[in-house]
Amino acid sequence: MLYFTSDLHFNHQICYNYRKDHFKSLKDMNSTILYNITHTVPENSTLYILGDIFKADFLGVLKPMNYKLRILLGNHDRDYDKKLQKSGREWIKETIDMNDL
Repeated sequence: MLYFTSDLHFNHQICYNYRKDHFKSLKDMNSTILYNITHTVPENSTLYILGDIFKADFLGVLKPMNYKLRILLGNHDRDYDKKLQKSGREWIKETIDMNDL
């Protein structure tokens, strides 16, 4: 099954600053986002993440996801191509042609 999400902003302090009334800490924000994904998307599904995924370290945050990930990097995801390639996970950087779905 296909699932889509975007603008997760893991480890992004500025985004957390705008959401302090919803979360106790940046770690709590990350945990809540990850919890919501893992309790919504069944294992062995394909999860499209449409940009602005992370700030700083991200591999530890996304490691628990047991999905085929298709990632479109956003403007907050600069310079992560090489890190994604070295991660050992199946990462696919691509644009999505909606005609193919």
